[in-house]
Amino acid sequence: MLQGMRMLYARRLLRQLIELATKTIYAEEFDFHDLVGKLARNQQGVTLLRAYVAIQCSARLTAALTREDVGDAIATVDAGARHSKWPVFTEILDVHRELAEHYLSLRHLAILRGKLAHKNDEYSYEGAKYSLEHATGGPVSPARLSKLAKVCSEMSSLSRQIEKAELKALEKQDEQGFRRYEEELSARDLRDESDAIESQTIEAESKKVILMLEAKLNRLVRNQN
Repeated sequence: MLQGMRMLYARRLLRQLIELATKTIYAEEFDFHDLVGKLARNQQGVTLLRAYVAIQCSARLTAALTREDVGDAIATVDAGARHSKWPVFTEILDVHRELAEHYLSLRHLAILRGKLAHKNDEYSYEGAKYSLEHATGGPVSPARLSKLAKVCSEMSSLSRQIEKAELKALEKQDEQGFRRYEEELSARDLRDESDAIESQTIEAESKKVILMLEAKLNRLVRNQN
């Protein structure tokens, strides 16, 4: 019974930390050290490990926090905490810090891009997604995002049709205006293509970093078992 009470307390505590980290991140407060201090209350050891794992979990969320998410986070904390009395624990903490910083940076970048997209076109998918997440203070469910994507796709298609009609009308009425508008649309398309390529590159490089850090973490833990 005592063990069950401890598990319940651990689950509740970690859930609270993840929820606090999520609230902080989506409030666009991205100072890593401030967030760690808030979660760990400037303590070391397993408390600090728990803070790092909470940040990793919150920054990786793509939907509302679930019981399974918390369970996975607890398992990660337990795997590291088993070595808290060993010298290797310092290295384990360092890897978890690097993972937390990396995931937070990725989420920071995604939020800033969404904010910029909203500023440029509040009805674009990324812009509308940012607005929704900012309003709710966290990630939105895949089902809701699917509906949003459909609506934004329809609006984008309609906007393109309007642009083509405006371009065609300008061609007959104002040659200089036509050329200027055509260049603006072409520049926008090139910018969108460039952004997509950049996102793919960042995602690919990010996967390499994560795989490297996770392999290092597994190696540290495995060598102590």
